[in-house]
Amino acid sequence: MTVNVLRLQKNIKRLLESTPNRTLKTATSVWLPVVYDCGLTSLQANVNCTLPGVSHEILDFILTALSIPYHLDGKSWEEWGGYDYDNETWTGTLGELYRGNYDMFAGEYEYTETRDEYFDYSYFLRQSEQVFIRSKPINSGYMINPLKLIFGAFSNAVIVAFFGTLLALGVGLALCKSLEYTMQHSHQSSFLAYLWHAPDHRSLKSGRTIFLLFSFFTALASGLLQPTLLTQLLITPNERPFSSIEELIRVLDSGKYKLVTENPTYSFFETMETSNLSYYVRLKMAVQKNGLRIVNSLEKVTTVLKTGNYLYPSSSHKAAIILQDDCNLEIVPLDELPRTWIAFMFAPNSTWIPVFNQASIMWQSYFHYTEEKYTKGALKCTNGIAKGKFGVQPLALKSFIGIRNTTTTTMATSKEAVVLLLDVGANMALPANNRGDTYLDLALEGIQWILNRKIFAESKDEAALVLFASDTTKNPLEDGDSYSNIEVVSELQVPTFDLIKYAQNEVKATENEGDFLSALVVASEVLRGGTDGKKFAQKTIVLLSNLGGSLVDADEKNYKQIANALQANGIELNVIGADQRKSGEDADDNDDDQAGASAANNDRNQGGGAKKTDNMLKGEMVISRLLEIVDGETYSLSEALEMLSYFSTRQVKPMPWKCDLELGEQVKVPLILYLKTKSAKLKQTWKRFDPSSNTEVQAEQMYERLKVAEDQPGPSTDDDNDRPFELPTADQFQVNKEDLVKGYKFGTTLVPFTEDDLAALKYKPDGKCLMILGFTKKEKVLRQYLVGDGTHYAIPNPSDEVGAVAFSALVQAMDEEGLAAIVRYAYNARSAPRLGVLFPKRSRGDSTKERPDMFVYTALPFSEDLRCFIFPEYPANTEPDDTDQMQAVDELINSMDLTTSHVDAATGRRVEDLRPEQVLNPHMQRVYQMLQHRALYPDQPLPDAESRIVRDQLEPRQELVNLAAGAIEKIKRRFLLTPVDDGKRKRRAAAEMFANAGATAEPAMKMSKQDDDAPANIGSVNPVRDFNSLVVRDFNQAVTQLISMIQQFVFDTLGNQALYQKTLDCLMALRDAALQYAKPDSYNEYLMRLKEDCVTNNRTDFWKQLLQHSAKVKPISKSESSSSDMTQDEADALMAQREIKEETKSSQLPENDNLLDELE
Repeated sequence: MTVNVLRLQKNIKRLLESTPNRTLKTATSVWLPVVYDCGLTSLQANVNCTLPGVSHEILDFILTALSIPYHLDGKSWEEWGGYDYDNETWTGTLGELYRGNYDMFAGEYEYTETRDEYFDYSYFLRQSEQVFIRSKPINSGYMINPLKLIFGAFSNAVIVAFFGTLLALGVGLALCKSLEYTMQHSHQSSFLAYLWHAPDHRSLKSGRTIFLLFSFFTALASGLLQPTLLTQLLITPNERPFSSIEELIRVLDSGKYKLVTENPTYSFFETMETSNLSYYVRLKMAVQKNGLRIVNSLEKVTTVLKTGNYLYPSSSHKAAIILQDDCNLEIVPLDELPRTWIAFMFAPNSTWIPVFNQASIMWQSYFHYTEEKYTKGALKCTNGIAKGKFGVQPLALKSFIGIRNTTTTTMATSKEAVVLLLDVGANMALPANNRGDTYLDLALEGIQWILNRKIFAESKDEAALVLFASDTTKNPLEDGDSYSNIEVVSELQVPTFDLIKYAQNEVKATENEGDFLSALVVASEVLRGGTDGKKFAQKTIVLLSNLGGSLVDADEKNYKQIANALQANGIELNVIGADQRKSGEDADDNDDDQAGASAANNDRNQGGGAKKTDNMLKGEMVISRLLEIVDGETYSLSEALEMLSYFSTRQVKPMPWKCDLELGEQVKVPLILYLKTKSAKLKQTWKRFDPSSNTEVQAEQMYERLKVAEDQPGPSTDDDNDRPFELPTADQFQVNKEDLVKGYKFGTTLVPFTEDDLAALKYKPDGKCLMILGFTKKEKVLRQYLVGDGTHYAIPNPSDEVGAVAFSALVQAMDEEGLAAIVRYAYNARSAPRLGVLFPKRSRGDSTKERPDMFVYTALPFSEDLRCFIFPEYPANTEPDDTDQMQAVDELINSMDLTTSHVDAATGRRVEDLRPEQVLNPHMQRVYQMLQHRALYPDQPLPDAESRIVRDQLEPRQELVNLAAGAIEKIKRRFLLTPVDDGKRKRRAAAEMFANAGATAEPAMKMSKQDDDAPANIGSVNPVRDFNSLVVRDFNQAVTQLISMIQQFVFDTLGNQALYQKTLDCLMALRDAALQYAKPDSYNEYLMRLKEDCVTNNRTDFWKQLLQHSAKVKPISKSESSSSDMTQDEADALMAQREIKEETKSSQLPENDNLLDELE
């Protein structure tokens, strides 16, 4: 992009004129203490601050060149801040920039390879909307506008150079005129022609040639002397080679040099202590061998370096200062501070962004000028270790255009690297509780649970196992007596059951005493080596020890250096096994592992185990101070096991589903759906193995066609046919899978469907869809209508600000009106559309965490998905008359209130218990337990005893039972239970109710299947079965159809006596259903109507036969059902044996015989 300097000046002028009082509010910061210590109140260099920083000089150059008034606030690097993912907000100076309190932030950071994990300079790249990395143009076609801009910035220097060149040309012209006269009269060959080896050695007849040549060389020399004109535009700075820390350590180990420093706090040691522990430890060992000399000023450092026996480990800035005085390059090693990055960040949508974008070409030019200024003193020193430039070597000049919210910015990986650092010394063989478990036993159980959780969660986390106080020394830092008795059992890798087996079977307590500080250094080196070149979101060391070993070097400086190194490398530290309860604090009475400590000896007692030794007390003091620095956590073994003793399921990352919410034809609001709740399922990856060879086998499916003889009954698929069918093996033959088609069976008819038919059957939607069909009151969407396999959150698409405003307006309007939206939902082009509902959910106005307005989506059923249930009526007098009974039930409910049933151990307040996110699935826990046992002990039977977590989920909480004990006793006293005589009528189950329905009645176990496959109508082949299936869904419709079928059997079949038994079965089924669903009057009314129809239609013979089975089909009186309106006398009168007057009536032939149709 070329720059029009006139347009730039006009834009800047227009900006400044539109806001006369407009001042650029900027915050600046540099990392190096040598720069920051001199103050950040000014951008220019001064007596106290000769090196204000590259970013300061560049910013001062830009603001001065553009005549922009500014207000400057100096910030230390600790005040930079960053993005707080927990609270979803920016903090520190970057937070003020994001909120608009500053227009710009100029930052400078001396990036090092040793600090790359402590501070990632690419962090800001990920937060910026756009990054400009402008390089100097090398094509002359792009030089015009940059030269204009540079001329505007360096006008004074250009004017001086211009007039200096004119003066030089004038002097040259005079000299050339004099030279021309002399040559013309000497008749000698031209001096220049002689030098150029001209073939004819012609004499110069005019001074014009010499004038032009002299002018050219004069202008070229003048330009080269002005680095801002030519050098800074055309010459790219060379990359500077650097010596490594490895080389420095080798030089120190050789014993040739010692180290000298003027300030061990702000020096090379600060970088080392906050870098990789391996480098720091090895450098420390080298210094201990050869010594370290500390002086109090840079001048004395220079004097000491002249002796030639010392090395000065310094940052580039300080090295440049020393080298300006003396070229002691051989004894001033470079320290892997290769470059500095400079960033200019702006507030979101800042009006200053286009101004600085257009002026960015000046940054690149002036940048090289500033770099040369910083490295000028070191350029003369070209011998020794390094050849090239010293000082600040910027990686690039970056302009971060705006800072954005990072709610959508996630880390590339969520993997964790953890080192399990286990103490196996003699102190771990001490008893830890009253049950006789040692500290090592409990620590190994904790390791087993940590690894189990990662295995069954199918995570990509990597774990390593390191033992200290071991009989074996095997670690990357071992060097004679240093870091001895520390064994790296397993490097970082995905956990396996083999590692658990090793921990269970091979790890034993030794007679040694371990140093956990040295072990922490080795664990850090294992982390460094295992994570090098990999991306991990978290690095953790878990120290499992009672801290009873001996510490070799427990001074404050040592453990502070280790703590600083852990912090700098982003390593978290957790300690398991140290009981650091304060004096006078009793053990938890409910803690089985550490119960029994008394107030008199709690400082020495570990919950009924061994008393604390002096080493334990000393170790606890050191570890507590170390944890304060690194902000780590410590747990007792019982606390850790309580938190770890359950299996973790596989974590599924929610994937966004982006779509437009359609409201009519014109309005489309972009949104994103995330799955919030879904039923978890076990991973179904069962495979078949041959146990003899332990190899996987694969099943093959074969298809065979059966040809059954015509006189043989074929295999029936009816549910009521339970007789076995033997295959005639002689008529079997194989069928290829490609020759098969799917089919549906209706009765005895098979309806085949080919692949083409299935393709035509499928619905072909237009694609993903979320369309609002209408709105309804939220209370109209009943709870039983919420179906589907999960719930989704719908949030606005953050990339569309206008759409987000519309989305929020729709949510707020629906919430104020109490509405829910009925939507049509299709996941993709291959999905059938579904019905769903969107409930509005407003943002939290009183929360510190900003949550956007959202919708909660849940699927709704279609008409075919609904099940209609008709329950029996209860007596009218169901309410208890005794107020004491009501009070007793109220007390029971209040005492079992889950919202206040649990006591938080940290705060002591009562909180809600059994929240869904806290309740584990006992089925999954049991399956994982069995899988773990089979993996570890393949030859042993599965255990019968359930784990603690499974038992706790299946039994009521003891604290809840204790709270409700009084209320339960009151219930027993208020509601007295009396035994019921066997002779009295008892409630019958469904199987008993249909037991006497005849030979064609269905067993109760098949009712659930009939419910799903219930027929739409009752047929004449098996009307009782059809009725029993249909009555579950719709009682009235089933009764109406069954009565119609009974009428047909009695009056439309010409008195066929063969159908009498089927009619009797129908009446019995109708009577049982009327009792079950508390509808006795419907049966009684039909029985009276049937009697009248028999008399009217001359079928008294049927009624007389029915009276012979009156006990099975008698009316339902009040004595049998309280819902009946018929007395016992009326029921007896209806079924009384007396002569019935027969009336003759011509028989009517049926127009259609459903029975014959069915039989055909």
